[in-house]
Amino acid sequence: MLLLHVTVTSRQLHAIYNRKDHSMNKVVECVLEKLSYDVFTDRDIAVLFAGSCNRRYALMKRAMQSGNILRLKKGVYCLEKKYQRHGLNMWHLAQLLYGPSYVSLESSLSYHGWIPEGVFMTTCVSIKRSVNYKTPLGRFAYHHIPQNSFYAEVERVVTGEEIYFMARPLKALCDYVYVHKKKWRSVAPLIESLRIDEDLIAQVTPEEYDSVYDNYRGERLRSFILGMRKEMQV
Repeated sequence: MLLLHVTVTSRQLHAIYNRKDHSMNKVVECVLEKLSYDVFTDRDIAVLFAGSCNRRYALMKRAMQSGNILRLKKGVYCLEKKYQRHGLNMWHLAQLLYGPSYVSLESSLSYHGWIPEGVFMTTCVSIKRSVNYKTPLGRFAYHHIPQNSFYAEVERVVTGEEIYFMARPLKALCDYVYVHKKKWRSVAPLIESLRIDEDLIAQVTPEEYDSVYDNYRGERLRSFILGMRKEMQV
């Protein structure tokens, strides 16, 4: 995330802090004027407002109490909906909340159009320990999955100033099998349980099968990949 090095002086901070009727609008106005993004961190606030940590904390606390700013997790915030200029990209937000990580499992399968159901939780894989976040914008689940190359079969997507990492469909399926402890050995469960179109499965290339097979260590996952590949005759 790029930072614009524009600082409000201590005197200006003191004036904002003591102007009770307008302080929250001033904080939001400063973010809107000086930052080009709607999700920001403590580091951004430190750049925008000089002075003590206690004063910045007081400003942010009052902004959150008024509802002008939403706290997503410790140190990560966003403007409330009426002030947002671009709308929030949940995939990009997932990277900011907990990383290194990539979007996978149901969220990735939905993103690629492989499953028909709407996904009401953003599902990710992280290089760190598994964790869940419940935010005002929705829930985010991060799963730790042992693998040889974390970003194998993961696409880096850039949209304007936003960057996120998205698992390709076969990798998302493997992550799903691992997390949900499935003992699948064929394509049938993918069609019956996840309602994936067989024509989409047929698009998976030999190179993708090779890549995911070499990437995962567990025999359960490798058996799934081999069974799927054999049935699809790839």
